[in-house]
Amino acid sequence: MKTTATFVFALILSIASYSQEKNIGTESVNLDNLITFIVENYSIQTDSTKTKNITFLIETYAEKFNIEDSVILKQAFKLLSKRVTKNDTISIVMHSNFNGIALKQVKATEIKKLLYVIEHPKTSVKTFVDDGIELVSFPKNRTV
Repeated sequence: MKTTATFVFALILSIASYSQEKNIGTESVNLDNLITFIVENYSIQTDSTKTKNITFLIETYAEKFNIEDSVILKQAFKLLSKRVTKNDTISIVMHSNFNGIALKQVKATEIKKLLYVIEHPKTSVKTFVDDGIELVSFPKNRTV
């Protein structure tokens, strides 16, 4: 019985440790190279078993993007939405002039929501924070 219990415990432990393993890749791309980056790294896919969760961290300097930056971002998101599957998700986070989450995870093919954030970056951020991206509240009895 002791051997069986030890085996079950080891099996549960190994499954738990394997299921928590995720490969997370981070890329930093200049706006001038964004479309080139998408072309080189996202091939046109019709079906993929691996779901991608893509988050864009966009630096803001004013309430709206200038015309050139807006056009580049719109074209990049249009291109990206054609090169991912319907199961992939995109999030957009703003920082610098105003900090906050502009778009929580939406399907990457929902281009209207992505373009709305580019057209209206400041109104897309629901909660502005002074330091960091999003406020996290902990229970009163918990210390960090």
